[in-house]
Amino acid sequence: MIFHSGVALAVAALVAFGVAFAVDAALVNRTYDALRSDHVVVQPSDTECYDQPVGFKDSNPNPRTAPGFLAPNVCYLSFKYGNRSYSTLVAIDAPRTLFVDPRDPGIEMTADRFRRGAVNVVGDVILSAGLLSSAVALAVMHQVHLRRRRHAARRAPGTRRRTSLI
Repeated sequence: MIFHSGVALAVAALVAFGVAFAVDAALVNRTYDALRSDHVVVQPSDTECYDQPVGFKDSNPNPRTAPGFLAPNVCYLSFKYGNRSYSTLVAIDAPRTLFVDPRDPGIEMTADRFRRGAVNVVGDVILSAGLLSSAVALAVMHQVHLRRRRHAARRAPGTRRRTSLI
């Protein structure tokens, strides 16, 4: 198979994004399944809600003080479970609880994300399948194009290809 560099880059990008969405779906599904079987509901230890955009100036990576702006209608939540600390941003009207797997406290998800978990996984799988099938279609169409081009170059000089169906 011969690919021109532009086509090879496009196919590689489609495959890379397709695989990335498939891996993301698998990881979200793993987290979702672990929390579905057993989870502890953790209430926030600290809540800060903003109904207006809030600007921050220093470069600390903490979301409360990150450079830029916090969008309006969000809450910054801090959680503590065992010896671990968690923090997240949620919509102001979203549930303010966190689900944590008691066997592996590294597995956690907000109640709102947990509620929408299956929908997100389905979307990732559909997008992944579309990207991977587009990569295959692009590769096949390019090979067909190259074959037609080689075939046209082999024809004897002075002969024309028939374009009429009659």
